[in-house]
Amino acid sequence: MHAAALRYVDEVARAGSIRKAAERLHVAASAVNRQLLKLEEDFGVQLFERLPRGMRLTPAGDIVVRHVRATLFDFDRVRGEISELKGVKTGLVRVACLDSLLANVMPEVITDFCLRHPAVTYLVESGVHGRIVHLVADGDADIGITFDLDRHPEIALSSDISMPIMAMMAADHPLARQAEVSINECAAYPLLLQIDTQPIRSQIDVELQLLHKLRRPLVACNNMVLLKQLVVNRLGVAFYTPIGFLSELEAGIVRAVPIAGTSISDLRIGLLLHRRRRPGPAAAAMAEALGVALRRLAERTAPLEAHDEKDSALPRRGSRRRQRGERLY
Repeated sequence: MHAAALRYVDEVARAGSIRKAAERLHVAASAVNRQLLKLEEDFGVQLFERLPRGMRLTPAGDIVVRHVRATLFDFDRVRGEISELKGVKTGLVRVACLDSLLANVMPEVITDFCLRHPAVTYLVESGVHGRIVHLVADGDADIGITFDLDRHPEIALSSDISMPIMAMMAADHPLARQAEVSINECAAYPLLLQIDTQPIRSQIDVELQLLHKLRRPLVACNNMVLLKQLVVNRLGVAFYTPIGFLSELEAGIVRAVPIAGTSISDLRIGLLLHRRRRPGPAAAAMAEALGVALRRLAERTAPLEAHDEKDSALPRRGSRRRQRGERLY
């Protein structure tokens, strides 16, 4: 198949529409349609179902698209290897990561990489854990950075580091000086939860369902930017890794308190790479750079995962005033 035809088929499968695919490819819709019809004639089968609301792959089309994407991936990798023979790294590096890494890690790594390899371009997509896994497994991302959960058979984990979910709160919050807290204790205060963070949110929900009463409102949002600011503004408690709060934690504005009695305190994050797809030179170099960045991140967050000895010496449960039900926050 001609290279243009490969990209047309791939883009129609992604967009679910000839018109949208043509817009993304900057070509006429009629040109895309002609290529699809020619391929279907060559194979003797229909590759797409033409539906009122768009295009859907047939079983035969699914087989063809898998081949198309593998071929395009190999072609880009070979092109990158040839460029490397000239002493230049080129190509597109696709990274899928947790949104907290967009605030820390990714900006520094990409800036340094751009300075060393100016011919490389980048496509960075943030998402929840399941989305990141699927992007890498389906070949739509070269590298994923997410939690070590639900291992996919096509994906290998590397450069993983400890990165527990902790209770994030303002430094003057009544729970901030405890050595650890339970979900039950946190629920005595306003909770700030990010939605669409499965399976992490579901684990918290299991604990919340055990409570008979929640005396405070629950604030939910699908982006940590708002919830982070609400934590800084002393509105309540959120559950995150230290990654997105590094500056605030190091400045002493926010405290990260370990959560007792839950598996989210034992989480790790690392790089996800496809087992059967060898990355191109640029993607391989980026994976190495990200591995180094994660190790540095582990060194930076380690002191934040433990309180000072004076804090650990305080009683775990709240003061007598809070136990009597008086609002302190």
